[in-house]
Amino acid sequence: MHRPNPLLDKLQEILPRIAENAAQAEEARTVPDENIRLLKSIKFHRALQPKAYGGLEISLPELTDCIAAIAGACGGTAWAGSLLATHSHQMAMFSKQAQDEFWEMIRMRLPAAVSHRSVR
Repeated sequence: MHRPNPLLDKLQEILPRIAENAAQAEEARTVPDENIRLLKSIKFHRALQPKAYGGLEISLPELTDCIAAIAGACGGTAWAGSLLATHSHQMAMFSKQAQDEFWEMIRMRLPAAVSHRSVR
């Protein structure tokens, strides 16, 4: 059965470029910056983040379909991308007060202070 998955549809547009970078990822043993930028451009890192806090709030099966598609292009990017996306899911398990504080902190500080390279 086919389920609509707008994130997977957006992902299909960037997968060819991610696949082109797969050899570079393998050789460097790290995900190319471009692949992370591509994932962020479609808000992949916000896949499981609650909509109330600016996320996409997709289901786990929808995310799994996306990760499987990425893995077909580049296994390392799929692994790293899944980690980026699941952190939001973990935070969504906390109380509303904790989420309010966390997402506000992220909104105010993270873009200027942290890049994906600092969380290796």
